Amino acid sequence: QEMVCYSLKPSFEYQEVAWKNFQWDEEDTNTGSALGLLAVGRSAGGRRVKYRFKEVARAVKFTSNLFGKALQRRIKAAILYATETGKSEKYAHMLAELFNHAFNAQVMCMADYDVINLEHEALVMIVTSTFGNGDPPENGEAFAREVRGMANNHHSHHPIATQPKYQLGSSKTGTPLLNRVLNRDQHSLRSFSFDQLQQPSVDSLGPLSNVRFAVFALGS
Repeated sequence: QEMVCYSLKPSFEYQEVAWKNFQWDEEDTNTGSALGLLAVGRSAGGRRVKYRFKEVARAVKFTSNLFGKALQRRIKAAILYATETGKSEKYAHMLAELFNHAFNAQVMCMADYDVINLEHEALVMIVTSTFGNGDPPENGEAFAREVRGMANNHHSHHPIATQPKYQLGSSKTGTPLLNRVLNRDQHSLRSFSFDQLQQPSVDSLGPLSNVRFAVFALGS
């Protein structure tokens, strides 16, 4: 008899339908417009004010438009992550939460990111890690290959980009160190031509010419 009524936990229990057991407010039942109300507040004079769904929806639309315009004025920041265990994704979302105070930050996986958009980004942050014996995460290998391919294709079409732009002149007998330091500006002006001022260098015409990056290596 002790086991007639028992309940095993955890269990899945069905919820009773709300319209059968819900106790309507007296004022709502008197007005007959309970289903048309969404929120109840108080005015400045203490009088109870009821807001309908249309009014609340209009206020939400207005605030969302203001927030969208504010995000458009912010600098866009793309946060890319590659991970095997999910820890880098967690850190990427933490970084986005921090940068959203002043930037328009978006978090994306490297496997879902189009590398063509990389040259148009104002700020790119990459959060990734190694896996196993220093191997890259699987969802970041394609991104690394495409970036390396863009750089290699550019240098193969423009081999002059890998050569130094300015070459310092040297004497036949070997210039002493002091004379080289004193004549540094003179050699630089001699090797610099006015055509180089007018024409952009080959490095500034590549697909990744606008990208500036810094690497912070973390490890134990």
